[in-house]
Amino acid sequence: MKLKIFFILILLIAIAVTVTILVKPEILTSSGLMVHGIAKDKKEPDDTVRTSVKFEQQLMEQLHTLEVSNQNIKRTVLKQDSSIEIRTSVPRGKPMEWIVWMIQSGLKDAAYTMDDCFYESDAKGCRIQFSCREKGNPPFMLVLARSSAYFTSTAKIAIFIEDFGFQADETTIQYLSFPEPLTVGLLPEKKLTTWTAQIADEYKKEIVLMLPMEPVPNAFAKQSNSVIMVHYTEDKIRQLLNDAIERIPNFSGVANYYGTRVLADSKVVSMLFDQITSRNSYFLYFPQQRNTSVSTIAKSEGTPYVSVDIKVDTTLSVNRIQDTLRHCAMIAQKTGHVVVSSKARGSFIQALTNEIPVLKQNGIKLVYISELAKGK
Repeated sequence: MKLKIFFILILLIAIAVTVTILVKPEILTSSGLMVHGIAKDKKEPDDTVRTSVKFEQQLMEQLHTLEVSNQNIKRTVLKQDSSIEIRTSVPRGKPMEWIVWMIQSGLKDAAYTMDDCFYESDAKGCRIQFSCREKGNPPFMLVLARSSAYFTSTAKIAIFIEDFGFQADETTIQYLSFPEPLTVGLLPEKKLTTWTAQIADEYKKEIVLMLPMEPVPNAFAKQSNSVIMVHYTEDKIRQLLNDAIERIPNFSGVANYYGTRVLADSKVVSMLFDQITSRNSYFLYFPQQRNTSVSTIAKSEGTPYVSVDIKVDTTLSVNRIQDTLRHCAMIAQKTGHVVVSSKARGSFIQALTNEIPVLKQNGIKLVYISELAKGK
């Protein structure tokens, strides 16, 4: 009996050892495979996902910095090579080279590098290809086009054409058909002024009413009836302004035509600004040698105003005028905006037309004077 029990115990022990040898190692091995498998399955794909996702996030941040909205971004996974294509349009007002540099500078810490960048013109857009140093990460293709909007911080130039008058010639047609914003100044006493104002308005030109004002010395002896003089009463000044408005009703701003003496008289300027403000208009003035009270009174009256910064010499050649416009662009890039005044000469409109592509490429936007005056 004892022998039988002994053999039974030995048999149980043998079974236990067999289970330990055959089963437990399998469990350990299986557990080890699972741990290893999970770590392996998670490690490589997770690193891949993290790398590509991080890069895409950085790319989105750079596009947002460039004032691109999420609604303007299209993401596509290409079937042929699983690459990710991102299409968007960037604002105008900055060179494409600058935009590419901004994108690249924000991706310095990414595992992706720029392999290729192809840009021929804004019309055809720009294509930038990125690849990752780490295997298993999809390549990216960024396709940039131009939107119709401009950067909010774009440098601006407002062009003012002094004493614009309609002539049945090519120069007048060039000014009227100029596709970018232009502001034209009209003298109310000139012939065909009302008709010229209507034509200019139809061609989407902003109109400034140029009021003759008393200068130093007085040079308006023959036009004294329409010139604002410092000794005039408020009723007289209001009447002169109303007469001018009757001839040019669709005006946006008012400018001084001469007027050194008037602009130095705070009482007259205050009366003028009261009328201008009540008509939701702005004041454009040509800085004189003598001190003026324009800025002080405009601020106190709440009258939008802006001054002419640069006056173009239209006796120069077209090439020299283009040089002047490039100088204006440099100033605008430093200060934010510039108001440029010129007479309505063929040389100026030709130079301006020639220079438009250069201005746009360097981040310059042409605007109406009202945008600068009322945007302060």
